Amino acid sequence: MHMAGQKTRRSLKTNKILGYITDMIFPPRCPVCDEILGMTDSMIHSGCKSCLYPVKEPVCLKCGKMITSATREYCNDCAKKKNSHYDQGKAVFEYKGAVKQSIYRFKYDNSREYAGFYAASAVENYSGWIQRNKIDAIVPVPMYRKKKRKRGYNQAEVLAREISRGFSIPLRTDLVLRKKSTKAQKELSRKERKKNMERAFVVKKE
Repeated sequence: MHMAGQKTRRSLKTNKILGYITDMIFPPRCPVCDEILGMTDSMIHSGCKSCLYPVKEPVCLKCGKMITSATREYCNDCAKKKNSHYDQGKAVFEYKGAVKQSIYRFKYDNSREYAGFYAASAVENYSGWIQRNKIDAIVPVPMYRKKKRKRGYNQAEVLAREISRGFSIPLRTDLVLRKKSTKAQKELSRKERKKNMERAFVVKKE
């Protein structure tokens, strides 16, 4: 046990040193303004926090979108849907302002370091919800292999890995596979989106 403790301490020290070296070569950037963070900054510039719009109650009990009335349970969209293929959705920030540019850089401009801030925000907001639901595994939406090679990474997987660490929940990238490329959902109508996703994924039998 004494030797195991020494090995663990050496491993933590090595990881800390590697982290310092990595930050010197590739200094972390603020997910809002994309400027280099200072030594006293923690994942985001203090002045940039005001540019974000955290999701606040009341929210739709289905999709997690903010709603105007505390007496309602669902947003207009979810109230119209009789069936859906998920139990509940959660959101950390409203998709507007600085968040839109931040997510664009995260997805398309190799700003994968933002995932640490996104994940930390999710852990801060929803740790209790995650624990109550006893989540077995986190499964990121897979990207088609040609698109992943072109972009260099799957942003959903990068974010899922950080959330997995924050919640200490296993990350599984081997359960769902993407078997065909699809058009970007943002360019399609609701009906077209549903058709676009048909037979796009396959779930492993086990």
